[in-house]
Amino acid sequence: MDFLKLFRLNLLSNKEICFNNVDEMNTFCKNCIDISIIIKEYYYYKDKRAFDTLHEWYDLSKLLIQFHNNFKIQYPLDITKSESPDFIINYKEDRIGIEHTTGQTQKHAYATHKLQISESDSIMEIVPELAEQGRPKKNEFDYLIKNKNEELDQPPAYGNALEKQWANVMFNCIKNKTKKLNHNYNIQNQNILLISENTLPTAKKAIKLNYLKNQYKEFLNQKQFRFYFGDIYIIANKWIEKIT
Repeated sequence: MDFLKLFRLNLLSNKEICFNNVDEMNTFCKNCIDISIIIKEYYYYKDKRAFDTLHEWYDLSKLLIQFHNNFKIQYPLDITKSESPDFIINYKEDRIGIEHTTGQTQKHAYATHKLQISESDSIMEIVPELAEQGRPKKNEFDYLIKNKNEELDQPPAYGNALEKQWANVMFNCIKNKTKKLNHNYNIQNQNILLISENTLPTAKKAIKLNYLKNQYKEFLNQKQFRFYFGDIYIIANKWIEKIT
């Protein structure tokens, strides 16, 4: 059995991982990123539990790199896989709860699944959803799987409709997880929400993040809950952004 296969099997079976120094953490994070390609195998085999677990560790590895680059993490530290939150990071007297979720609509999730099991030259086309009178519905889209040589159905959406829908999807994730944080949740010294972007990646980054930050500010001003996440991160394929 090669090393990466053994590594991913360890991730699926172990509930706790310890790092004595930064070199051990960096090696772990590198291995998580190296297995990202073969994580999809579990998706194809319809082993959703294994896919979700590996996806969570993969995203957490990116957050750990962000932590190391921006803060002074003290060693030794250990990470425990749990439920509500999904991970607990312990070092010295600090305990950080990490809740992980994926930001996407059901339509996009279904289309993504179809795309992943389609031919390699297939593409996903995002088109405005039409109302009965033939006009585009506000901020609503359909996702069509096409061969790359097929003619596209419609021109791209105008304005910032994609960015607004992306912000709405991410904000709904935040709102739902904040409700969970206040009910049946193991509150830690620090509580962090990590959202994996899995919808509308082509929406313009700066614009969609700005919409989301404004929505979240309004949400905080309403003061509906006792507890809120101290930090919220959006993690995409090539970037990770803190919105709080």
